[in-house]
Amino acid sequence: EGATTYDNTKGVSLITAGTCRRSPPSTLDNKIHHNNMIQNILPKIQANLAGAADAIMLDVEGFVSETNATNLFLVRCDSGQGEEMEVNVAVEEDCVRNAVLVTPSADHCLPGITRDTVLLLAKELGMQIEVRRVSLSEFYC
Repeated sequence: EGATTYDNTKGVSLITAGTCRRSPPSTLDNKIHHNNMIQNILPKIQANLAGAADAIMLDVEGFVSETNATNLFLVRCDSGQGEEMEVNVAVEEDCVRNAVLVTPSADHCLPGITRDTVLLLAKELGMQIEVRRVSLSEFYC
């Protein structure tokens, strides 16, 4: 077990990819499986060298797209009164009731069965879902 292994009990360590950006669909659509995966391989190498599991990739405009290998979701817990709350065991149930699941729109990340399943499960749990452009600073707050 190393930094490149996901540990769901501790979370996942991520870095932000350097100069590699996710190609926009207008130039090279990543939804089409092809042999040109260098824009995903280089961020993975950067993450490995930094001791992180994956790298957050940005689109050409600097918004969060996905990691080099997976879709990306941010769960924000609100108090129900518009205030964010720190997540701990005592507030976990309230957090699920008042959670907001944020993910980039499918124009900027790879759509698929896993992403659709996460969105469906979040809806069934009664979570608010925001599919939109996501700034990198939101992941660091």
